[in-house]
Amino acid sequence: MKKLIAVLCVVSSTLLWADVVVRKYKPVAEVSQEVSVREIKAEQMPPSEGVYPCAFSIVPALEWPSQGCDVSLLRFNLLVGRHRTVKGFDFGVLGNRVSGESAGLQLAGVWNDCGASVGSLGVAAVANYAVYGWDGVQVACVNWTEGEMNGIQFGAVNMAGRDLGLQVGLCNRSGKSIGIQLGAINVSEALSGIQVGIINVNIASTVPVLPFVNIGF
Repeated sequence: MKKLIAVLCVVSSTLLWADVVVRKYKPVAEVSQEVSVREIKAEQMPPSEGVYPCAFSIVPALEWPSQGCDVSLLRFNLLVGRHRTVKGFDFGVLGNRVSGESAGLQLAGVWNDCGASVGSLGVAAVANYAVYGWDGVQVACVNWTEGEMNGIQFGAVNMAGRDLGLQVGLCNRSGKSIGIQLGAINVSEALSGIQVGIINVNIASTVPVLPFVNIGF
């Protein structure tokens, strides 16, 4: 517990002094059956309305500061909050929403969603969702990253456009898997990694279904 507190203190100090950087995103759909992979492309986001160390929300219509602002350390959402970017600690009784980038810890009673994670631990009772990509860890019943997942998804159902890390769950689904899938059912449209489970599906393979272990190159 002491080590955990020390790590959180170091992370919070780093995020407090870090500049808020907003990457530019433009969704480009690469539809492949049920999974839509979104690439990062140049597109100007609306300018920031200001950077604040803290924020408080009841719902997005009742929050301070306004939705167009960046939060650099701590946000507490009594129900649901939404801001441009959030770096640091993000707590929501129901949900946390970030239009652009999220970094740090997202902890929600129901769900977290963001444009993209640039280094986040997302923990929610029901779901974690990222529009463009996620760097870090997702822990929930359902984890869904439409773009590229760099890290770990741990839940009952895990989905990613591209999986470059580890998926652990009952059912794992990836458009392109370059990592490891561990689950009862693992599905990849194009596998360049390892699947370990009861049923392993690599749609691009000449032998698309294998039990127990499947390795793709």
